[in-house]
Amino acid sequence: MKFDNCKSALTKALRDLGVTEYEMYYATSNETSVETLNKEVNAFSSSERGGLCLRVLYDGKMGYASTELMDEGTMYELALSAINNAKCTDKIDTVGIYHGSERYEEKKKADYTPLEAGELRRLALTTAGAVYARDKRVCDGTSTTAVTAEFKTRLINSHGLDLSNSCGANLIVGEAVVEADGEKQQAFSMREYGKEDEGITVDEVATKAVGDALDKIGAGKVKSGKYNVVIDAKQMRSLLSVYSGAFSAKAVIDKMSRLEGKLGEVVAAPIVSVTDDPQREGSSVGTTFDAEGVATYRKCVIENGVLKTYLHNRETAKKMGVETTANASKSAYHSPIGIMPYAFSIDAGDKTL
Repeated sequence: MKFDNCKSALTKALRDLGVTEYEMYYATSNETSVETLNKEVNAFSSSERGGLCLRVLYDGKMGYASTELMDEGTMYELALSAINNAKCTDKIDTVGIYHGSERYEEKKKADYTPLEAGELRRLALTTAGAVYARDKRVCDGTSTTAVTAEFKTRLINSHGLDLSNSCGANLIVGEAVVEADGEKQQAFSMREYGKEDEGITVDEVATKAVGDALDKIGAGKVKSGKYNVVIDAKQMRSLLSVYSGAFSAKAVIDKMSRLEGKLGEVVAAPIVSVTDDPQREGSSVGTTFDAEGVATYRKCVIENGVLKTYLHNRETAKKMGVETTANASKSAYHSPIGIMPYAFSIDAGDKTL
């Protein structure tokens, strides 16, 4: 494997340069998709991305360097770049490279089997046919997508930690455009695909996309005021996504969060409980470790309206004198360590829609 060869070369380079504390973070993604427009194949795409990020502790400071060129001959330059970058920063590192957790959870979701391009094409066309067949008001502009995507990460460090994770999904997306009473509206639906329930999944995508689009027909403006409303799950998800940054301990430390000083206080209605579960059922991107190698776990962030914890990486946890919540993240393989939730969700109540 390319990475294993590069790992050996990089380890030797670091040893020769006198670096004793380091971390290698290798991440790749593969994605193939087929799109239709008006019941015809409109686009095909296939991509592979990824690279290696090196973190070194040098003279008490952390240096980063990254590369997409997985070649043994470039590993010495990568190590040298990380050292030079450490020399250029004034920030003293306070946590170092992680030694490892006592135990890591078992991966709950089995590795997926990616669909071949021909199968994706057939699935996209089948979904398009189902969307058009759902209602005679479905019109041109309607599109569907069948996509397969896989993500792999591997984290190795000088303390003997060697962790790997693989996750992926096959997805069907339908975007229906409908026309009625001189008005056009659109809506989309997405479902994870499984061969054993293909017919059900395709039907669900078509029914939801067309139904939501038709529900918008005839909608009008309302006067400003106070109303009893039912918020659709998709819209609540968007709202929760906007709010999620406020739970970051870094945002709190930087005084960029309105949740500063609110631990143990009521911040939501008593019916609201919010959890963050890295292996939440229904999620396709679960992981048993975070971007620093800390074992992940399910946590209650808000319980019955009370704020129970912020989301931490090791640095923010040390600053606040608590344990990390294992929410260290990288937005890309070459990114610095940040903080993100995994599968933020509002716990279900006992009422129907």
